[in-house]
Amino acid sequence: MNRIILLFASTALLSACSAQQGDVTSAGTAAAATQTSKETADPNTALAEFFEEIDRQELALSPTSKSFRGVRDADYGKLDNPSDDAA
Repeated sequence: MNRIILLFASTALLSACSAQQGDVTSAGTAAAATQTSKETADPNTALAEFFEEIDRQELALSPTSKSFRGVRDADYGKLDNPSDDAA
């Protein structure tokens, strides 16, 4: 008997959650329609730009990684500081 009540209660709860999810989706669609001009419409392009920016930031922190990749700038030939103070 308790299992049947639990089953009906969980079904009612799930159906209520799925009805509210439609409201969230429409709100998300409205927010997506008001994107700034900086964001692109293609999610693949936006994701590629995101990872390129992260890569640039990581390379800025490691002269050794820049040298390994062949980036020749002011840090070329320098070594990373592996000490605890640098971290």
